[in-house]
Amino acid sequence: MSHDRDLIQRVIQLATENVRQGGRPFACVIAESRSGEILAEAANAVAQTGDPTAHAEMLAIRQASQTLRTANQPVDGTNGTAGEDMAGYTFYILTVPCTMCMTAMEYSGPDRLVYATTRKEYAEFYRDDRRHFAMETLTAATELIIAQSKLPVEHCPHPESLAVYRLWQELNDPQ
Repeated sequence: MSHDRDLIQRVIQLATENVRQGGRPFACVIAESRSGEILAEAANAVAQTGDPTAHAEMLAIRQASQTLRTANQPVDGTNGTAGEDMAGYTFYILTVPCTMCMTAMEYSGPDRLVYATTRKEYAEFYRDDRRHFAMETLTAATELIIAQSKLPVEHCPHPESLAVYRLWQELNDPQ
């Protein structure tokens, strides 16, 4: 779409601001698919809140759902009630999502998912391995979900996307 690059640029801005404020390098924008008008946007708030589910995608979905439900957005009933159905909207994120966020985005039924970079591209600057999985394991699980999903997922590379991860490394892992 014509506004994909501008909306990915907004994701990069949100993620950069978040990193500068002590957060992690992730953000999400949910926009109307045709016009590009932003419905909701959020940066990852896990570091700030201690809530492991406070990923940017999850926060943006909660915000968008509340807005759509309050507006009593009409739905056709094939993907839940007002607030649950994101038909007519596109998700823009900085990188391939984790499995939790991918599943939540699929569940909400948007038109598309667009991301700017891959884990492989940013791995030298940022890793978030955990007790029960490494980044490579998470990537493999998400790739399996994406391969089986009906949700169109598109890579929209942006030259500034890796700068967010470089900044995070500079501020959090000085060599």
